[in-house]
Amino acid sequence: MQQNERNTALYEAILRLNSLDECIRFFDDLCAVTELRTMEQRYAVAGCLLQGKVYSEIRRETGASSATVSRVNRMLNYGTGSVAESVREDLAAQASPPTQRNKEGPTMSVSIQDFGKSTSGQTVKLATLKNDFIEVQLLSYAAIIHRIIVKDRKGNPVDVVLGYDTAADYELNTDSMGAAVGRFANRIAGAQFPLYEEIVHITPNQNGNCLHSGLHGFNHTMFDVALTPGETDSVTMTATSPAGTDGFPRQF
Repeated sequence: MQQNERNTALYEAILRLNSLDECIRFFDDLCAVTELRTMEQRYAVAGCLLQGKVYSEIRRETGASSATVSRVNRMLNYGTGSVAESVREDLAAQASPPTQRNKEGPTMSVSIQDFGKSTSGQTVKLATLKNDFIEVQLLSYAAIIHRIIVKDRKGNPVDVVLGYDTAADYELNTDSMGAAVGRFANRIAGAQFPLYEEIVHITPNQNGNCLHSGLHGFNHTMFDVALTPGETDSVTMTATSPAGTDGFPRQF
């Protein structure tokens, strides 16, 4: 091969890749992290430019320098047009109706089934949302993220969150592991706070303070879970904290 002749072996190898996961693993092996992030950033900048965003907005959204934004802008104006065409296709797909994107995108499935019983005998539901790349499992108890399963660099499915095997284990743990926390997160010192001209006293549950909304916060609440009306790829979880719960004055 002549010194200035382009070696097409890399490009031919890329064309043989069959899925997004294969592509990610291929470039993870081939490139340094900084090289990948640079290319990803340039592609993101191209999208911003083709949407008509100004430089300051692009730098804020992507973290790119002014020099990088200028370089990508020159590429869009004077390059081969290949990247611009690809980005325009992405933008058009993002602007299309959700139902159309679902048909063209990864296969999505949503299911709701029984997971087990709480210590009080209530049924805890397990909602599973799954596509070709990721599986997310949510519990109706405390809206807990039970599992997030993705493929590692070798293509093997792995769970990347900490959790327990049973509903009772989640209920008895004191760490709010994976749970939705509310009405508020963190501590209210002395279990009291001013509201207008009054001092509201709430239930202390940690060394005289109120942690994560007390004894009956959302991290200890059973949520209702159902398929989202009109959607094929989501679930909706709802819960109410009545007025007076642990001393809080209003319904939430």
